[in-house]
Amino acid sequence: MAILIEGKAPPGSKWRRAVDALRKAARKLKPYVPLLLAPLGPVGMVYLVPGPAVKELDVKLLRASSTREIIEVLRAYKKCEGGEALKSRIHLALHLRKLYRLREKLIRGEKLPTHTVIPDLHAQAGALARILGAISDEPILEGDYFDRRYGNLKVFNLLRKKKIILWGNHETKFMFAMRGDVYAFISWMANGGAYFLRECGINIDPIIKKYTEVMAKMPEKDQTIDKIFKQVLEEDPPLVKGLLLDAMDNSKLRKIFRWLAKAGRLYHLDENGILYLHSLVPLTEADPEVFARMDKLQADVRRVLKTERPSMEELVEIQNRLSLYQDARDDDLLFPLLIKGEEAEIKRYVRNLGIMGIVYAHTVQPEVRVHAKCLFGIDLGMSTEDRGSYFVIGREGIKSYREAADGKFAERQIMTGADFQKLQSEEIDLIIEGVKNYFARKFPIT
Repeated sequence: MAILIEGKAPPGSKWRRAVDALRKAARKLKPYVPLLLAPLGPVGMVYLVPGPAVKELDVKLLRASSTREIIEVLRAYKKCEGGEALKSRIHLALHLRKLYRLREKLIRGEKLPTHTVIPDLHAQAGALARILGAISDEPILEGDYFDRRYGNLKVFNLLRKKKIILWGNHETKFMFAMRGDVYAFISWMANGGAYFLRECGINIDPIIKKYTEVMAKMPEKDQTIDKIFKQVLEEDPPLVKGLLLDAMDNSKLRKIFRWLAKAGRLYHLDENGILYLHSLVPLTEADPEVFARMDKLQADVRRVLKTERPSMEELVEIQNRLSLYQDARDDDLLFPLLIKGEEAEIKRYVRNLGIMGIVYAHTVQPEVRVHAKCLFGIDLGMSTEDRGSYFVIGREGIKSYREAADGKFAERQIMTGADFQKLQSEEIDLIIEGVKNYFARKFPIT
C-alpha cells in the first residue's frame, strides 16, 4: 500500500501518534520519502490531511480497514465543502493511485485493456450502425454526434445507452441553446443545427427566408454563415427568439438535451493513463491538477443545465471556461509545439499532465496523426462520406480502421501491442515521479 502523509498533527493527539506509527512502520520497509512512500503491497493509498478543520477526514481514514474504504472516504470528501485546496489534494491522491495501479500491472506483465474510440459522426447513422456492428467492446465516443444533415434522431437511438459520451462543441452549443442562450442558438444553427431543428418538426422556413435576404445585402467577403445569422438576429430578434422558444419546447429536442446533460462529460481518463478529449486544445496550463479543474467545470456545466432559466451572465461565464477545452486560443501551450514539430517538448507536456497520452477528434486528418508517440488525432473526416472510422488502443496495440466502399473496415497498424506495452513501462516511473514532485512543490510539509 502506498502511504501519502502530509503535514504535522497537533502535539499529543491520537492522530499524531497514529501518523508517527505509520511513519515508523514505513521506514522499516522503504527509505522515507516526504509526502509519498513507494508501494508497500497491494496498490492503494492512505491519504492523511493535517489540521483540526479536516479532523473528521483524518479519523475516518485512520479507521478505514481496506483500500476500498479509504477510496470511498476520499471520493466522499472530494464532493464535500472542504475548500478547493483540499479537493485538489484528494484529486491528486486518487490520480496517483491510478498511476500506481497501472505500474503494478506493467510490472506483473499483465496485458492492458483495449478501448475503441469513435470520432465525429455528424448524424451519419448508417456509418455508426456499421461501426457498432464491427466492434465488441463499449466504445468511447468523442463528441459531435449531430448536425449538418438528417439522421440525428437515428444516431440518438443508437447512442442513448452508451456509457462514455463526451461533449463536442456541437453538443455544448445545443445544450446552452436549450437553456435560452440565443447566441449559442445561432452559432448552433450556423454549424448545422438547422437540419436537427427541421428533423424534429420545427418550421425553419421563415428564418431561412430572412437569411437569404440578409445574405443578398451583405458584401461577398462578409458572407460567412456565422456573420449572416448574427445579422439576422440583429435585424429581427423576435424571429430568432421565437424559433429558439419553439426548440426549447420541442419534446424530441428536450429528450436529447436531458440525455446529453446527464450522460455527457468533458473528458475520459482510462486505466492505461490515456486521456480522451473532443479536441486537442485542452490547456493553457500543463500540470496534473487539470483533472480537478475539468471536474469543477463539468460540475458547473451540469449545475447550470439543471437550472430551468439560468442567467445570461452565468451561461456566458461557463461557456468562456468551456472554450479553454473546445476552442483554439492564442495562449494554448500545445499548438505552437505541434506546428514546430518539437517532439521532445510535446512528450514533456504530456508527462506534466501526469498521463501517458491524449486521443482527440474534431480536427480532420487524412490519416491518424501521431506526435511523440503520445498524441493521436483520429478524426479521418469519414462522416462527410457516410463511411465510418474508429480507433483502437490497448493490449492489441494502436490501430485505426477506415470503412471502404464495400462496407468492410480496412485496418492500419500504428503500433504493435508489445511496443505499446513497452512504451507504457518506460514512461510510468517518469510520470509518477513528476506527479510526486509537483505534489511536493504545491503542498509542502510545514
